Amino acid sequence: RQSILEIKEAFINHIPKYQLDPIIDKVDKNTDGLYLHIDMDCFFASIAVRDNPALKGFPLAVTHASHTTNTNHHNRSRPKTKTWGHNNWQYGGSSLATVNYIARQAGITRHMRSKEALKQCPSLKFVNYNFKAYEIATKQIYTIFYQYTHHVQMISCDEAVLQFSKQCNALDIAKAIKHDIEVRTYGLPVSIGIGHNLLLAKLAIKKAKPNGIYECSKYKGNIDNYLSTLNCSDIPGIGYKTIKLLKQASLTSLIQIKNLPTIDSICQIAHISLDKAKLLYNASYGICHKQ
Repeated sequence: RQSILEIKEAFINHIPKYQLDPIIDKVDKNTDGLYLHIDMDCFFASIAVRDNPALKGFPLAVTHASHTTNTNHHNRSRPKTKTWGHNNWQYGGSSLATVNYIARQAGITRHMRSKEALKQCPSLKFVNYNFKAYEIATKQIYTIFYQYTHHVQMISCDEAVLQFSKQCNALDIAKAIKHDIEVRTYGLPVSIGIGHNLLLAKLAIKKAKPNGIYECSKYKGNIDNYLSTLNCSDIPGIGYKTIKLLKQASLTSLIQIKNLPTIDSICQIAHISLDKAKLLYNASYGICHKQ
Protein backbone atom coordinates (compact mmCIF):
# COMPACT_ATOMS: atom_id res chain seq x y z
CA ARG A 1 0.00 0.00 0.00
CA GLN A 2 2.83 2.42 0.81
CA SER A 3 4.42 1.80 -2.59
CA ILE A 4 1.09 2.56 -4.30
CA LEU A 5 0.70 5.78 -2.32
CA GLU A 6 4.17 6.79 -3.51
CA ILE A 7 3.12 6.11 -7.12
CA LYS A 8 0.00 8.23 -6.60
CA GLU A 9 2.09 11.08 -5.24
CA ALA A 10 4.45 10.87 -8.19
CA PHE A 11 1.55 11.33 -10.61
CA ILE A 12 -0.29 14.04 -8.68
CA ASN A 13 0.78 16.73 -11.17
CA HIS A 14 0.63 14.45 -14.19
CA ILE A 15 -2.03 15.22 -16.80
CA PRO A 16 -3.79 11.86 -17.20
CA LYS A 17 -5.28 10.46 -20.38
CA TYR A 18 -8.96 10.49 -21.27
CA GLN A 19 -10.15 13.03 -18.71
CA LEU A 20 -12.90 15.44 -19.75
CA ASP A 21 -10.91 18.30 -18.24
CA PRO A 22 -7.33 17.04 -17.81
CA ILE A 23 -6.07 20.26 -16.22
CA ILE A 24 -8.12 19.69 -13.06
CA ASP A 25 -8.84 15.98 -13.62
CA LYS A 26 -12.48 16.51 -12.70
CA VAL A 27 -15.14 13.83 -12.31
CA ASP A 28 -18.58 15.18 -11.40
CA LYS A 29 -19.77 13.26 -8.35
CA ASN A 30 -23.37 14.35 -8.95
CA THR A 31 -23.72 12.62 -12.31
CA ASP A 32 -23.07 9.12 -13.58
CA GLY A 33 -19.54 8.45 -14.67
CA LEU A 34 -17.83 5.36 -15.94
CA TYR A 35 -16.13 2.82 -13.70
CA LEU A 36 -13.55 0.27 -14.73
CA HIS A 37 -13.12 -2.59 -12.26
CA ILE A 38 -9.71 -4.06 -13.06
CA ASP A 39 -8.56 -7.38 -11.63
CA MET A 40 -5.48 -9.40 -12.52
CA ASP A 41 -6.36 -13.04 -13.22
CA CYS A 42 -4.94 -15.51 -10.65
CA PHE A 43 -2.24 -12.93 -9.96
CA PHE A 44 0.22 -15.03 -7.94
CA ALA A 45 -0.23 -18.12 -10.10
CA SER A 46 0.02 -16.15 -13.35
CA ILE A 47 3.33 -14.67 -12.25
CA ALA A 48 4.64 -18.16 -11.48
CA VAL A 49 3.68 -19.41 -14.95
CA ARG A 50 5.10 -16.33 -16.64
CA ASP A 51 8.45 -16.84 -14.91
CA ASN A 52 8.48 -20.59 -15.46
CA PRO A 53 6.74 -21.59 -18.72
CA ALA A 54 7.22 -25.27 -17.85
CA LEU A 55 4.24 -24.84 -15.51
CA LYS A 56 1.91 -23.82 -18.33
CA GLY A 57 -0.97 -26.24 -18.81
CA PHE A 58 -0.72 -27.71 -15.29
CA PRO A 59 -3.10 -27.19 -12.37
CA LEU A 60 -1.24 -24.80 -10.10
CA ALA A 61 -1.57 -23.55 -6.53
CA VAL A 62 0.36 -20.94 -4.59
CA THR A 63 1.01 -21.78 -0.96
CA HIS A 64 3.84 -22.12 1.55
CA ALA A 65 5.87 -25.13 2.60
CA SER A 66 9.28 -25.68 4.15
CA HIS A 67 10.47 -28.23 1.56
CA THR A 68 10.78 -26.88 -1.98
CA THR A 69 12.95 -27.41 -5.01
CA ASN A 70 14.16 -24.86 -7.51
CA THR A 71 13.15 -25.07 -11.15
CA ASN A 72 14.68 -23.56 -14.25
CA HIS A 73 13.44 -20.11 -15.18
CA HIS A 74 13.47 -18.54 -18.61
CA ASN A 75 14.19 -15.06 -17.24
CA ARG A 76 16.76 -14.89 -14.47
CA SER A 77 16.31 -11.12 -14.17
CA ARG A 78 13.01 -11.65 -12.36
CA PRO A 79 12.76 -13.01 -8.82
CA LYS A 80 12.84 -16.81 -8.68
CA THR A 81 9.84 -18.88 -7.71
CA LYS A 82 10.17 -22.25 -6.02
CA THR A 83 8.09 -25.14 -7.31
CA TRP A 84 7.36 -28.62 -6.04
CA GLY A 85 5.12 -31.51 -6.92
CA HIS A 86 3.86 -34.83 -5.61
CA ASN A 87 7.24 -36.55 -5.23
CA ASN A 88 8.97 -33.91 -3.12
CA TRP A 89 6.00 -32.31 -1.41
CA GLN A 90 5.97 -32.55 2.36
CA TYR A 91 2.32 -33.16 3.15
CA GLY A 92 1.03 -30.44 5.41
CA GLY A 93 -1.88 -28.31 6.42
CA SER A 94 -0.98 -25.02 4.76
CA SER A 95 -3.87 -23.40 2.90
CA LEU A 96 -3.81 -22.34 -0.73
CA ALA A 97 -3.54 -18.61 -1.39
CA THR A 98 -4.67 -18.82 -5.01
CA VAL A 99 -5.10 -21.42 -7.74
CA ASN A 100 -5.20 -21.12 -11.53
CA TYR A 101 -8.25 -21.85 -13.69
CA ILE A 102 -7.04 -25.34 -14.58
CA ALA A 103 -6.92 -26.23 -10.88
CA ARG A 104 -10.39 -24.76 -10.37
CA GLN A 105 -11.75 -27.02 -13.08
CA ALA A 106 -10.41 -29.94 -11.04
CA GLY A 107 -12.36 -28.75 -8.01
CA ILE A 108 -9.48 -27.03 -6.23
CA THR A 109 -10.37 -23.79 -4.45
CA ARG A 110 -8.67 -21.05 -2.49
CA HIS A 111 -8.13 -21.73 1.22
CA MET A 112 -8.31 -25.50 0.65
CA ARG A 113 -5.65 -27.37 2.61
CA SER A 114 -2.69 -28.40 0.47
CA LYS A 115 -2.84 -32.03 1.56
CA GLU A 116 -6.54 -32.23 0.69
CA ALA A 117 -5.96 -30.49 -2.66
CA LEU A 118 -3.19 -32.87 -3.67
CA LYS A 119 -5.32 -35.91 -2.87
CA GLN A 120 -8.11 -34.54 -5.04
CA CYS A 121 -5.77 -33.56 -7.87
CA PRO A 122 -2.50 -35.59 -7.85
CA SER A 123 -1.11 -33.62 -10.82
CA LEU A 124 -1.41 -30.34 -8.89
CA LYS A 125 1.78 -28.28 -8.87
CA PHE A 126 2.64 -26.05 -5.95
CA VAL A 127 4.66 -22.84 -6.02
CA ASN A 128 5.89 -20.82 -3.10
CA TYR A 129 5.14 -17.15 -2.59
CA ASN A 130 7.31 -14.72 -4.54
CA PHE A 131 6.68 -11.40 -2.83
CA LYS A 132 9.37 -9.49 -4.70
CA ALA A 133 7.80 -10.40 -8.04
CA TYR A 134 4.34 -9.44 -6.74
CA GLU A 135 5.65 -6.05 -5.61
CA ILE A 136 7.27 -5.36 -8.99
CA ALA A 137 4.10 -6.26 -10.90
CA THR A 138 1.90 -4.24 -8.54
CA LYS A 139 4.02 -1.14 -9.07
CA GLN A 140 3.85 -1.67 -12.82
CA ILE A 141 0.06 -1.94 -12.98
CA TYR A 142 -0.64 0.95 -10.58
CA THR A 143 1.76 3.16 -12.50
CA ILE A 144 -0.38 2.44 -15.57
CA PHE A 145 -3.58 3.24 -13.66
CA TYR A 146 -2.31 6.65 -12.59
CA GLN A 147 -1.17 7.40 -16.10
CA TYR A 148 -4.83 7.22 -17.15
CA THR A 149 -6.62 8.87 -14.23
CA HIS A 150 -6.14 10.29 -10.74
CA HIS A 151 -9.36 8.61 -9.62
CA VAL A 152 -8.05 5.20 -8.52
CA GLN A 153 -9.63 3.21 -5.69
CA MET A 154 -7.24 0.56 -4.45
CA ILE A 155 -8.85 -2.77 -3.55
CA SER A 156 -5.74 -4.95 -3.29
CA CYS A 157 -2.28 -5.35 -4.77
CA ASP A 158 -3.80 -6.60 -8.03
CA GLU A 159 -7.26 -5.07 -8.11
CA ALA A 160 -8.58 -1.52 -8.39
CA VAL A 161 -11.48 0.62 -9.61
CA LEU A 162 -10.82 3.54 -11.97
CA GLN A 163 -13.36 6.30 -12.55
CA PHE A 164 -13.74 8.38 -15.71
CA SER A 165 -16.11 10.99 -17.08
CA LYS A 166 -19.17 9.64 -18.87
CA GLN A 167 -17.99 11.45 -22.02
CA CYS A 168 -15.12 8.99 -22.33
CA ASN A 169 -15.16 5.85 -24.45
CA ALA A 170 -14.87 3.23 -21.72
CA LEU A 171 -14.24 0.32 -24.05
CA ASP A 172 -11.34 2.08 -25.77
CA ILE A 173 -9.84 2.98 -22.40
CA ALA A 174 -10.20 -0.59 -21.14
CA LYS A 175 -8.53 -1.99 -24.26
CA ALA A 176 -5.66 0.48 -23.92
CA ILE A 177 -5.12 -0.27 -20.23
CA LYS A 178 -5.27 -4.02 -20.86
CA HIS A 179 -2.68 -3.71 -23.64
CA ASP A 180 -0.38 -1.58 -21.49
CA ILE A 181 -0.56 -4.03 -18.59
CA GLU A 182 0.17 -7.03 -20.80
CA VAL A 183 3.18 -5.27 -22.33
CA ARG A 184 4.57 -3.84 -19.09
CA THR A 185 4.17 -7.06 -17.08
CA TYR A 186 5.37 -9.41 -19.83
CA GLY A 187 2.02 -10.97 -20.56
CA LEU A 188 0.12 -11.17 -17.27
CA PRO A 189 -3.63 -11.66 -17.93
CA VAL A 190 -6.10 -9.05 -16.69
CA SER A 191 -9.89 -8.75 -16.76
CA ILE A 192 -11.86 -5.50 -16.84
CA GLY A 193 -15.52 -4.90 -15.99
CA ILE A 194 -17.16 -1.65 -17.12
CA GLY A 195 -20.27 -0.03 -15.62
CA HIS A 196 -21.81 3.37 -14.98
CA ASN A 197 -21.68 2.62 -11.26
CA LEU A 198 -19.48 0.58 -8.93
CA LEU A 199 -21.89 -2.33 -8.63
CA LEU A 200 -22.30 -2.86 -12.38
CA ALA A 201 -18.55 -2.65 -12.94
CA LYS A 202 -18.03 -5.26 -10.21
CA LEU A 203 -20.68 -7.56 -11.68
CA ALA A 204 -19.40 -7.06 -15.22
CA ILE A 205 -16.01 -8.45 -14.32
CA LYS A 206 -17.62 -11.81 -13.57
CA LYS A 207 -18.51 -11.99 -17.25
CA ALA A 208 -15.13 -10.60 -18.34
CA LYS A 209 -13.08 -13.31 -16.64
CA PRO A 210 -10.82 -14.80 -17.62
CA ASN A 211 -8.65 -12.31 -19.48
CA GLY A 212 -11.44 -10.32 -21.11
CA ILE A 213 -13.45 -7.09 -21.09
CA TYR A 214 -17.21 -6.76 -20.53
CA GLU A 215 -19.41 -3.69 -20.23
CA CYS A 216 -22.73 -3.63 -18.38
CA SER A 217 -24.14 -0.10 -18.40
CA LYS A 218 -27.08 2.05 -19.44
CA TYR A 219 -24.91 3.33 -22.27
CA LYS A 220 -24.71 -0.18 -23.70
CA GLY A 221 -28.35 -0.99 -22.90
CA ASN A 222 -27.73 -4.52 -21.63
CA ILE A 223 -28.33 -4.16 -17.89
CA ASP A 224 -31.63 -6.05 -17.60
CA ASN A 225 -30.48 -8.94 -19.78
CA TYR A 226 -27.24 -9.42 -17.87
CA LEU A 227 -28.69 -9.02 -14.37
CA SER A 228 -31.36 -11.61 -15.18
CA THR A 229 -28.57 -14.22 -15.42
CA LEU A 230 -27.19 -13.55 -11.95
CA ASN A 231 -27.92 -15.06 -8.55
CA CYS A 232 -28.29 -13.28 -5.23
CA SER A 233 -24.97 -14.78 -4.18
CA ASP A 234 -23.26 -12.78 -6.96
CA ILE A 235 -24.05 -9.48 -5.25
CA PRO A 236 -21.19 -7.98 -3.19
CA GLY A 237 -22.17 -7.66 0.46
CA ILE A 238 -24.57 -10.60 0.47
CA GLY A 239 -23.00 -13.21 2.70
CA TYR A 240 -23.52 -16.83 3.62
CA LYS A 241 -26.16 -16.26 6.33
CA THR A 242 -28.31 -14.10 4.06
CA ILE A 243 -27.99 -16.57 1.19
CA LYS A 244 -29.10 -19.38 3.49
CA LEU A 245 -32.23 -17.46 4.49
CA LEU A 246 -32.98 -16.60 0.87
CA LYS A 247 -32.66 -20.24 -0.18
CA GLN A 248 -35.05 -21.30 2.57
CA ALA A 249 -37.54 -18.85 1.05
CA SER A 250 -36.79 -20.22 -2.46
CA LEU A 251 -35.26 -16.92 -3.52
CA THR A 252 -31.99 -17.52 -5.35
CA SER A 253 -31.94 -15.31 -8.45
CA LEU A 254 -31.97 -11.55 -8.95
CA ILE A 255 -34.93 -11.83 -11.29
CA GLN A 256 -36.97 -13.30 -8.43
CA ILE A 257 -36.04 -10.35 -6.24
CA LYS A 258 -36.98 -7.91 -8.98
CA ASN A 259 -40.40 -9.52 -9.35
CA LEU A 260 -41.27 -8.84 -5.71
CA PRO A 261 -43.38 -5.72 -5.19
CA THR A 262 -41.47 -3.96 -2.40
CA ILE A 263 -38.36 -4.08 -0.26
CA ASP A 264 -40.50 -4.91 2.76
CA SER A 265 -41.84 -7.98 0.98
CA ILE A 266 -38.29 -9.33 0.68
CA CYS A 267 -37.83 -8.90 4.43
CA GLN A 268 -41.13 -10.60 5.20
CA ILE A 269 -40.59 -13.57 2.89
CA ALA A 270 -36.91 -14.25 3.59
CA HIS A 271 -36.59 -12.82 7.13
CA ILE A 272 -33.46 -10.88 6.21
CA SER A 273 -32.46 -7.41 7.44
CA LEU A 274 -33.81 -4.26 5.82
CA ASP A 275 -30.30 -3.22 4.75
CA LYS A 276 -29.71 -6.52 2.92
CA ALA A 277 -33.17 -6.35 1.33
CA LYS A 278 -32.47 -2.82 0.06
CA LEU A 279 -29.12 -3.92 -1.31
CA LEU A 280 -30.68 -6.83 -3.21
CA TYR A 281 -33.66 -4.85 -4.47
CA ASN A 282 -31.47 -2.01 -5.77
CA ALA A 283 -29.04 -4.50 -7.30
CA SER A 284 -31.86 -6.19 -9.22
CA TYR A 285 -32.36 -2.85 -11.02
CA GLY A 286 -28.63 -2.11 -11.35
CA ILE A 287 -28.81 0.71 -8.81
CA CYS A 288 -25.80 1.59 -6.66
CA HIS A 289 -25.40 4.70 -4.51
CA LYS A 290 -21.74 4.17 -3.67
CA GLN A 291 -19.15 6.43 -5.27
